[in-house]
Amino acid sequence: MKLPGPANTFPHKFLCIMMLTVPSLLLAGCNTTAPMATALPAALPSLTPTQPVETTVTLTPPAAETLLRESISPDERWKAQVYLTGTGSAQSVRFVVSNDAGALTWEVERQPFSDSHPGGFAFPRSLHWSADGRYLYFSHLSTGDGCYAGDLPAGDSIQRVDLASGQVKNIAPGGRYIRFSPDDRYLAAFAYGSNALEIYSLDGKLQTSFQALLDSTQVGMELDWRYPIWSPDGDALIYSIVSGVCDQWQGYQSWIVRADLDDQTQTFLVEADDRLLTPLAWSEPERILVRSLDQHTFWMDASDGRLTPIE
Repeated sequence: MKLPGPANTFPHKFLCIMMLTVPSLLLAGCNTTAPMATALPAALPSLTPTQPVETTVTLTPPAAETLLRESISPDERWKAQVYLTGTGSAQSVRFVVSNDAGALTWEVERQPFSDSHPGGFAFPRSLHWSADGRYLYFSHLSTGDGCYAGDLPAGDSIQRVDLASGQVKNIAPGGRYIRFSPDDRYLAAFAYGSNALEIYSLDGKLQTSFQALLDSTQVGMELDWRYPIWSPDGDALIYSIVSGVCDQWQGYQSWIVRADLDDQTQTFLVEADDRLLTPLAWSEPERILVRSLDQHTFWMDASDGRLTPIE
């Protein structure tokens, strides 16, 4: 017969049974697959909210562009436009030729702008659209200074734009009072320095040069050669010589000269006239329209210079 002891008492047995049964019941209700071990980082990252990154963006405004000059072809299909583009030291001058509202556009040239030249910047200037619609002739004209300043048909380096290809060709060295003959065969200009009236064909060949008939030492005043006008057939020109150019219109006299290409001769039609006659048009073969300083108009005979007042 066993003596009762701690291990055999009822409470002790009940406690042992419960210790074995409860874990078994708990394990039976769980997933018996062992979980994967996850290694924790030694230190958790900071949970500080992300701050916006500040970036400086420089917005470049569109370049300012100012239309300075525009020429439209006789058939109104083509435009030649000169623009001043940009601001400050980054300014440039663009010369653009386009047709039919920009269907075809040629940027003939672009050059940096500078206002440091004593005579002013030489801007592109349209001179003449050819009658056949193939070419535009242009030069570069500065603003000038003193009594020779003004918007004259003049410039350095007469050039030609082929409107079909955009190609540019040099035609003549340039000059003052550039004029194209009615039949598009020639151009005339007074050469810088010598004041000779030079005639070029439109393919760039010098045809003839009419030397100045007067010299300032003969007259005792400064002289200016002006207003060449072609005859209707393009075989002759007339032009005027004016004295006292910078004398505030005091003591002026004028001469009118006829120059014939066929025999390369020059003839005075008017000499030392104090009415300051200016040729306006040579639309009829035998007579030329002229006007005096006091606004009286005359018909001048194209052969001998006889004047007939126009009532």
